[in-house]
Amino acid sequence: MGFSRILVAVDASPQASVVFEQALELAKKNYPASLMIFHYIELDAIACPSAVGVKTEQTQRLLQSYLQQARHQSITAEASYQVERSRKTLSSTLYIGKSICHMAKDWDADLIVLGKKNCKNSTEFVLISVSDYAIYYSHCPVFLIQDKAFNSYI
Repeated sequence: MGFSRILVAVDASPQASVVFEQALELAKKNYPASLMIFHYIELDAIACPSAVGVKTEQTQRLLQSYLQQARHQSITAEASYQVERSRKTLSSTLYIGKSICHMAKDWDADLIVLGKKNCKNSTEFVLISVSDYAIYYSHCPVFLIQDKAFNSYI
């Protein structure tokens, strides 16, 4: 079974490059697969317009860097991001996971690539993680990347 449309969810953490590299390898192995590089921006409810602009610019630079890496390796890639204000009613991971699943469905992805963090304390076991949400609600398979370097930052 090959994949032709791979969505990779990244953030601004150092671990995201590990996740992106794995998605890039999957795209190369499934050539001519294309990548959608997706980032979710969560803003404080009281964020001022200039903070929104700064976060958006940082995200655009991050995504541009990933796009250049993909294109340098002859992989067709595009990028998208979503900006939302924090919601205090539910865990933010729920909204991030939901956004990833919606983007994957809208883009018609046939694989989602995500990083997976280890739970460090008991309260994290109660809350649903982004990867848990994606596994449960996604319309397509989810490939989780768990790496020693990924866990050292948690």
